[in-house]
Amino acid sequence: MPVAGKCPNKTSLASPECTPARDSPSPIASFQGGVKLIRWQARMTSEAEMSLIDTSKLPVVERKPGWRGRYFNSGNMTFAHYEFDAGSSIHEHSHPQEEVWHVLEGELDITMNGVTRRAGPGFVGIVPPDTLHSVVAASDGKAIVVDHPLREMG
Repeated sequence: MPVAGKCPNKTSLASPECTPARDSPSPIASFQGGVKLIRWQARMTSEAEMSLIDTSKLPVVERKPGWRGRYFNSGNMTFAHYEFDAGSSIHEHSHPQEEVWHVLEGELDITMNGVTRRAGPGFVGIVPPDTLHSVVAASDGKAIVVDHPLREMG
């Protein structure tokens, strides 16, 4: 009997003893500033099933200097797992999505409507929809950024 996700390697997906895992993301290509971005959309077959994505297997994209991200979408949200370099920045901008910054390592200076706050490991910065904001990396580090609803980046 086939077992979802229990395949010895990708070339054996067609074998009768296994089926593709529901956590296998599908690529979505777009262009940003002349750079091809490949983002991944989680496949889900029903609301009752869980989708799992190994983010370490996603391609790394450097959309801005010093911001290396792995991107994917769930049904309603966009996720970016960033590694950032000290001194790198994301310019002031706004968008219709709520955005949540979860700092895992290092420190970020997050500015909203002209007010800057420093966020370190374990801190979360929540940017409401349509709010001017920018980010400057105060050190090297890692963060997860989530946008809701889905954010088209291309």
